[in-house]
Amino acid sequence: MEEKDIVKVRKLLQIADILDVYGYYLLRRGIGSFYIGIAATVSLGLIFFFSLKASGSTFIILATYALFFVFIFAMIMILGKQLLEIQPIYLTLPAQKERRKYRKYYGYSWILLSTVYLILIFMTTVHVISSQYSPLFTEAFIGFGQLGNYMASSKSPKYPGKVLKEYLVFGIAILLACPMIVIWPEYGWFIVTAFCVLGSYIFGVYIIVTANRVLRKGQLNE
Repeated sequence: MEEKDIVKVRKLLQIADILDVYGYYLLRRGIGSFYIGIAATVSLGLIFFFSLKASGSTFIILATYALFFVFIFAMIMILGKQLLEIQPIYLTLPAQKERRKYRKYYGYSWILLSTVYLILIFMTTVHVISSQYSPLFTEAFIGFGQLGNYMASSKSPKYPGKVLKEYLVFGIAILLACPMIVIWPEYGWFIVTAFCVLGSYIFGVYIIVTANRVLRKGQLNE
């Protein structure tokens, strides 16, 4: 075999290696884009929320909360649907079934966590609980949600570039900010914005930037 043929074979093998992990590369980029989209959505939602909340009317505040969460969850469903369409074709059939199973548990966990959170927020709105706890509940909700993502991801099938430890670090960082809200309640929403909204954006950018490493054979293989 001539040298030029050997070079061609090597190139074909390199292309095959890239194709072998390309689905996981898209999946990791999709997760990063999801977090950036959520950060942008929440930012717009908070602007809208605080603008209407300034009216002081309990009815308007409740209506604002409802619109805010409908807006947020609608965007989560839209972005989530786009993410779930990125299906790596390289997973075996048992692995695909395993992935769908944990995706279902993941969804149920978020529904339960969201329900508890909404009840607590409603109680702060009608003054059953002091409204100063709203930022704390929000920070804890997002922090525990990331730990839930970590648990779900740790149980899912292994694949190159799987987002795992990143969820854990992000969740712990958010929860570590909870005492700050207790100490400085007047800056509660500012802390939530800095750690949760800005943190989600940075998290998403990091996931996207590091996605290229998936295309290198053996990189980011949890």
